[in-house]
Amino acid sequence: MIRKNVQVYIVRSTDSKLLMLKRTKERSGYWQPVCGGIEMNELAHDTAIREVCEETGITNYDYIEKLPFDFKYQEPKNGIEMDMEDVCFLITINSKYDVRLSNEHEQFKWIDFDEVSELTNWEPIVTVCEYLNEKINN
Repeated sequence: MIRKNVQVYIVRSTDSKLLMLKRTKERSGYWQPVCGGIEMNELAHDTAIREVCEETGITNYDYIEKLPFDFKYQEPKNGIEMDMEDVCFLITINSKYDVRLSNEHEQFKWIDFDEVSELTNWEPIVTVCEYLNEKINN
């Protein structure tokens, strides 16, 4: 069985900063964009919007776009190795929000794209951020 997820890259259009979230120690403590599972009969687009609201409190956005990236990998979930497939989205916002983290995360940062490698070296995130940096800043 494949678990389908979204990765949502939130970028402020005012300064091209990317929002990254740090998972709690109990949830492995790594940095990531907004991520979450697609529920049964839910469209990936709708999952992206729902997860952004649940994980950050952000409810208004200017733009949403499906990115040309889908990643397949394996990851343990509740002690069981699972096949995962992530669909990627970009959401842009034009104002500063007070990010309200869910209980899944303990910290957040607005960063420049060239700072991503300081937080994570996970290939899918690095690849998408290189693409977005080129798309947004050139």
